[in-house]
Amino acid sequence: MLQKYHIFLKSTLWMTSLSCFFLLWQGFSTINLINTLFLVSLFFFCVYGFKWIIDQGTFYTFEYSWQKTKRYVLFFLPKYWSIKDTKDRNNDYDEETGEKIYHTFEEFYEYKQSQKWDDINQLLWSTIIILAFTFILSFLYI
Repeated sequence: MLQKYHIFLKSTLWMTSLSCFFLLWQGFSTINLINTLFLVSLFFFCVYGFKWIIDQGTFYTFEYSWQKTKRYVLFFLPKYWSIKDTKDRNNDYDEETGEKIYHTFEEFYEYKQSQKWDDINQLLWSTIIILAFTFILSFLYI
C-alpha cells in the first residue's frame, strides 16, 4: 500500500521538512509551527493546483497559438531572418537544431500530454490534508 502512495508521503515529508527548516531560522513555537506549515502547504497547493489546471488542457489553444511557429518572438517579429525561402511549412526545419518549426495542433497536444505529471493528484491531496491539519491545529490552539 505504501508503494502506491509513495509520492503522497514524499510530498508530505518535503513540506514538513521545509517548514522545519524555516522554523530553525525563525525559532520554534507552536504558533510559528502552525503558521509556517500553513504557508508552506498553501504555496505548494497553489503551485500544484496551477500545474493541475495546465495539465487539464485549459490553455492549450492559447499556448499553441503562441508556440505554433518557433521562428517568431511575436507574430510579426522574427527571431532571425532565414536565408532560405520557406514555401512548404510542413517540411520547414531549423538549420541550427534540426527541429521542426511549424507544428500541427495534434503534435502539440501529444507533446503536452507527454509532459503531464502522473502523480499530480497525490501531490494535491497531500497539500489539502496538511492545510486541513493546520486549520484543525489552529482552532485547537486558540
